[in-house]
Amino acid sequence: MDSIWDSYMTLGLVHPMAFPVSLEGADASIPDTIRRVAEDGFFTAIDVTWIKDAAARKEASATLRQSGMRVNFAGQCAQLKAGVNLNDPDASKRASGVALMKQCVDMAEEMGAQSFSMLSGPDPGEAGREAAFGWLLESLLEVGAYAKTKGLPIAVKVFDQKIEKKCLIGPHAISARLAATMRKTLPDFGLGHDLSHIPLLDETPAESLGALAPYLVQAHMGNCVKRAGHALYGDQHPLFGIEGGESGVPELAAYLKVLFEVGFLGKGKRPFVGFEMKPSPGVSSEMVIANCKRSFKAAWAMLQV
Repeated sequence: MDSIWDSYMTLGLVHPMAFPVSLEGADASIPDTIRRVAEDGFFTAIDVTWIKDAAARKEASATLRQSGMRVNFAGQCAQLKAGVNLNDPDASKRASGVALMKQCVDMAEEMGAQSFSMLSGPDPGEAGREAAFGWLLESLLEVGAYAKTKGLPIAVKVFDQKIEKKCLIGPHAISARLAATMRKTLPDFGLGHDLSHIPLLDETPAESLGALAPYLVQAHMGNCVKRAGHALYGDQHPLFGIEGGESGVPELAAYLKVLFEVGFLGKGKRPFVGFEMKPSPGVSSEMVIANCKRSFKAAWAMLQV
């Protein structure tokens, strides 16, 4: 495809994955690494997450506003690090998760975010799934109502259900059900998708994206490993094209093609599409970003949309 991708998407980077020291929300380098992404004209969007220190958050917020980038706040990073579960059977533990997400919504507002994402808690198995779905719905509606007062639409990101994160919201059927139910109260609720999670769910891009297309608000591009015994087995977001990985340039091109086919991507739509890739042992953040760029350019050149 010859046309420039900026006409079709807002291309971004998941900052806390490219710079994983920021996942705890406390590393002193966070404002600097956010600035490094903001100064890279290749990116027009960024996912950020919690920054616990007020001064560091203020510095990062100033950078983000200067950048003109679209900002999504990735609440799921804080959820995973804090170990909270929005569908926990214990009401007090669910309340703790909701409280943390509300704190993150406040941070998102301060940092100039235009959207806010989360993930569900663990899947309890078939016997407990219906109850967990109800508890999750209750928690999301509370967080969503609070975020609405800040002008922030919320989304839930689809994760794997059996291999690593083992989330309740993952397979396309239950994900679509959640979105359809949430939209009865919050019409701007959406789902975040990820190329790297499709193989972990034993789904295909056409199957997953076809079912979820009406609810998609964000798509991430990444890789995973399903081969047991591999050092990067699971949802570790390694470089595109690594030996034993599930996604390289051809798979990325196929994913983008389906995003066009289901109507998520289109001329002038410009939804948020971001790279979610993490340094592996011996791989720098700079190499991660370079691999993302090169892989995307090669995949884009393969598109015939």
